Amino acid sequence: MQLYWSPQTRSTRALWMLEETGIPYERELIEIQDPERNNPAGFLEASPMGKVPALVDGDVKMSESAAICL
Repeated sequence: MQLYWSPQTRSTRALWMLEETGIPYERELIEIQDPERNNPAGFLEASPMGKVPALVDGDVKMSESAAICL
């Protein structure tokens, strides 16, 4: 499972939820404030609008913090 996130955004909700569950996951920092950032492979597939958070779990890709937490 991989979480694309950025500090001081709503992605903190998803990060908190994953920490609480104890499920193993990887974090991928997205420098959301950097207009010249290079998005990592897979990020735009999970979040076509380029927003955080985005979560990838196998074939499942989703964005929006509330949806991820549900």
